[in-house]
Amino acid sequence: MSFIERFKFYLIGVLAGTFLVILIFGKRNSCKDMVTNYLPGGRVLLEMKSKPMFYSNDALAKLESANIDTASFRNDILSKLDIDFDLSDQRAEPCGKYVAYYQDSTHHWKLNLEKCKEKVDVKSIEDYVPSK
Repeated sequence: MSFIERFKFYLIGVLAGTFLVILIFGKRNSCKDMVTNYLPGGRVLLEMKSKPMFYSNDALAKLESANIDTASFRNDILSKLDIDFDLSDQRAEPCGKYVAYYQDSTHHWKLNLEKCKEKVDVKSIEDYVPSK
């Protein structure tokens, strides 16, 4: 059997295998968010979004002064945070401590968060001046 004949059989097998994989696994959406958030920061934020959030009085006051409710914070701001792993202590016991930054046209915030097994605590939200 020549190389070209073997190559034809190989291509037929690859195409048939690809078709079967798409047919069997094509409609799976269970890992869609994890595939798009494969970086460590994205995975941490996705995990935080899936847990109940508790806010300190200072954090609630800061959100209230910015006219942002907790639902908007969870849905809009939480997914846009930039986690600073150099300042964070992910392996702290009993809850990992994270420092995150949020920036848009009107707000420049530094957030201190604690991610526990069963909840997320927003400890503080502070203004900061971004470095240029």
